[in-house]
Amino acid sequence: MKILLLLMLINVNECLLNCSQAWNGGGTGAWYRVDTSCQYSFISTQLIYCFPTILIPLNVTSFTDGFYISLGIFNRFNGYSLDIGLTYDFKKSKWFSYGNDRIGWKNGHISIDSKLNSCINVSLFIKDNYINYIVKTINNSIILGEDIYFSSELDPYLNFTKNNSNFGFYRFDSIAQTKETLKTGSQIIHAKMENWILEFYSGKLVPSEESYIASNVHGYSPGRCCTKDEINTITINQENKWNKADISIRYI
Repeated sequence: MKILLLLMLINVNECLLNCSQAWNGGGTGAWYRVDTSCQYSFISTQLIYCFPTILIPLNVTSFTDGFYISLGIFNRFNGYSLDIGLTYDFKKSKWFSYGNDRIGWKNGHISIDSKLNSCINVSLFIKDNYINYIVKTINNSIILGEDIYFSSELDPYLNFTKNNSNFGFYRFDSIAQTKETLKTGSQIIHAKMENWILEFYSGKLVPSEESYIASNVHGYSPGRCCTKDEINTITINQENKWNKADISIRYI
């Protein structure tokens, strides 16, 4: 019995040692991101977003910068991930849902006018073979939109299983660029997040306290992702590790 227990402990420790965070490399544009630790498995997450003010250069007719307030899901053993959240369309002055992973972009079905709903409640659930993304009013009384992404249309390396005990989450604010300049005049002002809640497979709900967060993948600094110039575009107006944040990004 003692030998069996010892082997079980060894296997658990090996899993924890071999777990992997989501990709955290450089890209085109700056982001502010916070990841859960790959040592913990979660099946849902929920938080409140208050939409930022988006500023773009005057008299723009063609613009390629992308504005994002989003969540993400990652396989905590191989690091493959899916971004899922909201992106701003400056021509329509609305936020639209999307998914994006290694195999490509996926258009969602949610559109939000931030003038009508300045703050929203966002939930993300992992099921046996699909992911459910739901946006509600801030008091949870009205569903503003819902997306379902089936595993068959997602990166197979996400590796859905029956009990889905292999996932972690992250959240991020970002201005992405086709070619990085950090000088286009794009700005996200006061992207606010609060009440970030995580759910274990057991059903236990916990706040996103620092003990559940990856020590090397959150905010600036630390964080391996970004150059000094990218980091300098980020202003942390407020930060409560890690259940509340107020972030601005300025490419000026």
